[in-house]
Amino acid sequence: FQVVQGVMLGTFTGTLIGGTNHSRENYISFLKQNQATAFQSHFEAKKQLQNKVTLGFARGAWMWGWRLGAFTGSFMLLTTTISVYKGKSSLLEYVIAGGLSGFLYKFKQGPKAWVVGGGLGSVLGAFCGSLSLGLMWLTGTSMEELRYLQYQWKVEQQKEQMEKLKRIRAAELDPLTLNHEEIIKSTEEIIKSKSLLEAISIAKDQNGEQQNISQENIKGIEKSDNIIK
Repeated sequence: FQVVQGVMLGTFTGTLIGGTNHSRENYISFLKQNQATAFQSHFEAKKQLQNKVTLGFARGAWMWGWRLGAFTGSFMLLTTTISVYKGKSSLLEYVIAGGLSGFLYKFKQGPKAWVVGGGLGSVLGAFCGSLSLGLMWLTGTSMEELRYLQYQWKVEQQKEQMEKLKRIRAAELDPLTLNHEEIIKSTEEIIKSKSLLEAISIAKDQNGEQQNISQENIKGIEKSDNIIK
């Protein structure tokens, strides 16, 4: 996470610095080269100047942005890796990371550039390390504590996002669950009404059979009475 932040910050800073410098250079060179140029109109001159400045900013932003982003990213990656391996933060990893980053930055330019890049990187790393460690010493904190707090903050943020997603999903599912419950209740009521109708029809059939039996009994008694007479 720190490496990604370092790359983004370095790229943004390099984009601003490179774009501003190159756009300023193009602006000055355009004015010098076109002092005696006769443009068709004032707007045409402004348009060409704007195009020149915009192209200069884009070129400078590209040239400085990725280089400074790569340097910052490699510096942060090496610093974090060495400090995690050692288990504590010190000035040594800043010096080593700065020297290696400067060496990699000037790798294509030959041995002399390696020495210059490594030396300047070590100096910059020592300066940045002294500044950061000094600030942490004044505030009574350490890099390990800051990394742990950053990790806790990231975990809490992920938990909050998961809870938000759960609430959103529950809110979306509420109408579906209510509709499902209503369907279940209606089906249960239909089943109950059907069972009640079946029970009533069975009771009616039983009553009819009992009436037939009683009528047959009455007829049998009457026949027996007639025989006796």
